[in-house]
Amino acid sequence: MSYELINKDLNMWSCSISDLTMEQVDYFLCQWTDGSSISSLTIFYEPLEDKLVINKDIVGFEQYLYIIKAYISLSYEQREEYKFYLHETKFSSEASKNSINEFLGVLDRAMLIRKIKKIDEILGKQSCQLDKVQEFRYIESKHKNESSNHWIMSDAFNYGYIEGIRAERARRKVKMDSKVIVNA
Repeated sequence: MSYELINKDLNMWSCSISDLTMEQVDYFLCQWTDGSSISSLTIFYEPLEDKLVINKDIVGFEQYLYIIKAYISLSYEQREEYKFYLHETKFSSEASKNSINEFLGVLDRAMLIRKIKKIDEILGKQSCQLDKVQEFRYIESKHKNESSNHWIMSDAFNYGYIEGIRAERARRKVKMDSKVIVNA
């Protein structure tokens, strides 16, 4: 497959339909129930490589790029407003509304997976006093693979703790910056 890098910051790539492998084509076609052809594919996400790939052969390629860049940069509330705006102005027919919903759904899933990976990376660096105990590590890895509610809650608590520390540091920094400005 020959993907072409479009935007390094967003890890966005483009490819032609002819660049897809048969396995990928079969995978996409099996997911679609309405009998669409592979030429209607606009965007897909590869979670293993964290690549957001857009079909460069689609009509309106530049418009889709603009939508992606705008959509990813928005907050959740702003994305909801943007969806409404797209439905009301740009995509008025029912078929185009379904198409843009699928397109934005792929973007939402990609953003969610990226956020989860970021949180997992942060939690992986969180140490525990019992880290030095080999038995604890074995028990932890065994239960985490089983998706035990206790470990999920532990991860949620640890992530909340990390975010709380970050918020406190940011608050102190703002407070210190304001003192520096007042004293200057």
